[in-house]
Amino acid sequence: MRVGEGGNMERSDIERVVANVDADETIGLLQALVRDPSVNPPGDVRASIAICAERLQAAGFEIEIGGDLEIMPNLIARKRFGDGPTLLYNAHVDVVPTGVETAWSHPPFAAEIANGRVYGRGAGDDKASVTAQVMGAIALARSQTALSGTLIVNVVADEETGGLHGAKWSVEHLDPLPDYVIVGEQTLNRVAVGEKGFASTQVVVHGRAAHGALPWEGANAVEGMALVISALRA
Repeated sequence: MRVGEGGNMERSDIERVVANVDADETIGLLQALVRDPSVNPPGDVRASIAICAERLQAAGFEIEIGGDLEIMPNLIARKRFGDGPTLLYNAHVDVVPTGVETAWSHPPFAAEIANGRVYGRGAGDDKASVTAQVMGAIALARSQTALSGTLIVNVVADEETGGLHGAKWSVEHLDPLPDYVIVGEQTLNRVAVGEKGFASTQVVVHGRAAHGALPWEGANAVEGMALVISALRA
């Protein structure tokens, strides 16, 4: 997406986009998302996806909602401004479990505001990013700035347990794939070009039973696993 010569937006265009960001509306969206208890597992994000889809559709985005599990839909919202490359925003609306709720200073799904902050599960990771991306896209559309290219807002499920039903599903159903992607994970406002991941591995250690009086005839699987754990730590 670009404006003007050299692919850069003019300051007046940037100011017009920023002027279309409504602070109260933005905070309201974050609170609405936090109040949806989209804890994963089980990962039911239907309410959060509907909230985002409604707002983006009202701003002129084409809406596609799909997934391979009923409770884990994903949103692909597109707005084509003209010929040019495609930029995709990605962030997730599932959250990790709350743990012991009595240990919270504020109820995890109340989205209360205190000291200028919204408190709740997902108020940072990652519903803040979802809110920023959705409201940024809406502000861009409302500004009617002359752009080229396509913007996609991809709000996904299932990030907290591996992404098979969220990001993976989206990649397999995006056609064509975007030219650029911005993932809205928490980086303390630092621009990062990569993100750590994980690979699940199953390690099986076999033992052999023996009588307590003849331990040398057996093999202790627990001791074997201890060696594996020590090697991993090293």
